[in-house]
Amino acid sequence: MSSSFLELPSPTAKVTDSEILPLLDPQRQGPIRAELLGMERLESQARRLAAACVLGQRQWVNSPLLKRFVENQRALIKARREILGHDRQEVQGIDADWLADNFHIVDDVLREVCQDLPQGYDEVLPKLGVPPLSGFPRVYALALTLIAHTDSELDEPKITRFVKAFQEVVPLTIGELWALPTMFRLVLLENLRRLAEQMLRRWEERQRAERWFEQAMAAAESAGIDGSGKLPEAQLAPLKEPSGPFVVRLVQLLRDQGPAAAPVQRRLEAALTALGQESDEILSREHHRQAVNQITVGNCVLSLRLLSAVDWNSFFERSSLVEKILREDPAGVYPHQDFATSDRYRKVVESIARESKADELTVA
Repeated sequence: MSSSFLELPSPTAKVTDSEILPLLDPQRQGPIRAELLGMERLESQARRLAAACVLGQRQWVNSPLLKRFVENQRALIKARREILGHDRQEVQGIDADWLADNFHIVDDVLREVCQDLPQGYDEVLPKLGVPPLSGFPRVYALALTLIAHTDSELDEPKITRFVKAFQEVVPLTIGELWALPTMFRLVLLENLRRLAEQMLRRWEERQRAERWFEQAMAAAESAGIDGSGKLPEAQLAPLKEPSGPFVVRLVQLLRDQGPAAAPVQRRLEAALTALGQESDEILSREHHRQAVNQITVGNCVLSLRLLSAVDWNSFFERSSLVEKILREDPAGVYPHQDFATSDRYRKVVESIARESKADELTVA
């Protein structure tokens, strides 16, 4: 059957959408999170993404997808060791509690992905040919975009409708549809890695604030403050560009210390004023960020559980455009075959399409 009914993007088109580009950059360190979209806007974004994806012809010797997964696996194992190595009374944040209590789920998913993602796994998947995801499977961009615009809160209806909208512009291959659950897991693991590393950086900044506070108070007690009540310049370097977690912890320590810490309090406020900031604003911003991260970590864990509960065989048969064509078998045989037999037919379609360089819809 011809695929002329599809609204195909120009082969020379490039990803230029100012919202999509930053979202897809695998080098970003912040959480995978974008504007939350309702279902209709999600479907619209799926169509825009489909039109923006340009496939490349380059053969990648080393899969960037596999390389990134290995990096994420190592980072998550390291984060687990550091988080579980802390006394639970010292662990700051519900996000850390979520990870500490659910690392067994992350471990299970890491093992599952290792089995599903051997070397060469993604060779047959269409790859993106332009930055920022050059060499990554197109279906990875689909998974990343949906996860970003739902704050990692997946459910089967969202996945089904997003994929359907994407295919209104460009059909996904048989291999891409089967790869979807693995791609969702990879993106969720990527997000947990970013969240865990941000959490650990926050802890490091808190510890740095505690060390600086002890040094500053020791300097004050040993006459390190001159008659004007100022700290010596050597003590002020950490206040030139303090991070949010550093300021939050320092403010907590100053409040606990009371009037004895007044000179340090004045210097902190002066440093923040010079930067055009106020401690109350920073506290509010950091508390908001931590609360949002706690929600995202919880969503990631729940979505990983959900992915294991979805009937992906049924999802494939509902979503595959090739499957719809095959079910139009004039003899009426295909619709009554069992899953294993139907799967053999689909594998033949895949094989012929690869060898003939034709698209799967035409072969079907």
